[in-house]
Amino acid sequence: PGSGGEFSVVQALQGLSHEGFLQVLSVVFKVVAACLAHLSQLSSIVRDDILRAAKVPAPATNQVSKDIRAVLQVVADVAQGRWGKLVSARSHCTPRLKLYEFQSLAAICTSFAALLEPHSPRAAAAVRLVALAQCRAYVEALHTRSVAQLQHLLEAEQWTATEVPPTFQDIVNRLMERCSGSGHTPSATHGGTTTQPSLTSGVNGSTLANGNSTPAEATKQQQQQQQQQQSQPARPGGLMLNGKRFLLVNTTLMLFKLLDEYLSVADSSPLYCVELGQHVVDLIRLFNNQSCQLVLGAGAVRTAGLRSISAKHLALSCESCYMLAQLIPALRTVFLAPPPASPLPQQQPLQQQLVQGKGGSKPGYAGFEPQRHMLMLEFDKLANDLTVHTREVHSKLVEIMQDRLLMAARQLATESRTWGAVQQQQQHPNKQQLQPAKQGFEVSPAVRSLSKQLGTLQSVLVPILQEEEVHYIFGRVASLYCDTLAATLDVLKPPTPETATMAQQQQQQQQDHPLS
Repeated sequence: PGSGGEFSVVQALQGLSHEGFLQVLSVVFKVVAACLAHLSQLSSIVRDDILRAAKVPAPATNQVSKDIRAVLQVVADVAQGRWGKLVSARSHCTPRLKLYEFQSLAAICTSFAALLEPHSPRAAAAVRLVALAQCRAYVEALHTRSVAQLQHLLEAEQWTATEVPPTFQDIVNRLMERCSGSGHTPSATHGGTTTQPSLTSGVNGSTLANGNSTPAEATKQQQQQQQQQQSQPARPGGLMLNGKRFLLVNTTLMLFKLLDEYLSVADSSPLYCVELGQHVVDLIRLFNNQSCQLVLGAGAVRTAGLRSISAKHLALSCESCYMLAQLIPALRTVFLAPPPASPLPQQQPLQQQLVQGKGGSKPGYAGFEPQRHMLMLEFDKLANDLTVHTREVHSKLVEIMQDRLLMAARQLATESRTWGAVQQQQQHPNKQQLQPAKQGFEVSPAVRSLSKQLGTLQSVLVPILQEEEVHYIFGRVASLYCDTLAATLDVLKPPTPETATMAQQQQQQQQDHPLS
């Protein structure tokens, strides 16, 4: 057809739903698979039956085999060209796809590339490049949406602990399970959706070729599984990681959900893992920076309407950063994993050329090394930023108790001027002008208040922070209290009869005129 016919086909493709477009690709896949299978069968008959029966010389047989391979390569190249046009015709729709829709598109492109690779590695590489272009467009749109959503959630966050639905615990469990293995695990599931094979895995896409299931049916099954998991009851006890339980805020849980989407895309397009890893670093860094401004910087008083930033708010923000820091090694393992190798060793150089990308000076996996090295440094820097933020929150909690301590020390100095009156009462219990002394020793009101504040802080921090964090904070507080109280008591002057008389008169006046 001419250009007008091609334009009408493009319009028709753009008017299809995503499920309808996948059905078109599925039909094309089956037709190409049937053609290649038919040609392969004919080549076997000609080579093994006809030529052998005719006792054709070996040079002529080799030439015929070479010609047959050339025909198969031409068919694969033509199929790749048509496939690329079909997928590119709807490239503007890719950024608007949902996650499971993008996974289904990446899966069928993966299977088609694997179908062509035995006959034309160059055609298979071209299909993978088309898939990478779609992945890049989808990821850019996904990251833009994720940043906007995370920013909005942070500004409205009340910094209170929330219940953890089972789906979020499953996200963390799957991430940690992936780190226990090596490379990518296509059999894993993410967010209730079955992860598709990598762009270099699979050899013939037999499921699509045999027609056992359609992309639309797979999409419906994925949606049903996701709805079933989301309907399960939430867990009030927090989220478990490495044997520790973390109480988290709602924004942190939603951040895990966003990260799970990035992991799902990484499973569908493992050659795009490095770029995805950079987006993950940017997303976590945004959370770290914004939470620091909102809680440590008291910005949540303005954005979320909080009256003040309490120790509980500080502890919850600290726990979120602490858990994210614990996840960094797992994320490094996933996004810095080597790209999958080609299933056909004799065609590895072409796969290496695809992995290298444009502008690479060295062939093969070495082309990824500069990007991987930069991403590794970014992960290290992010882990350090999260640790610094956590330590700053710890120091802020200690600083709060230091302020309470200094206030109690000043009050203690004021109270010490009345200690002589109490001592004189104990020495002269029969004098009428003195009030009877109470039995035993009385605790200073300043010390009593300070002890109560310490108990309050302990009741807030112990259920939220990890045990080592609580020990670290209260260890610093204990050291600070010992030094400050010792210094305060050292400078206090012992009571004298004069100060005792003055203290007695002040007490008598307060009793005679309680409202003055």
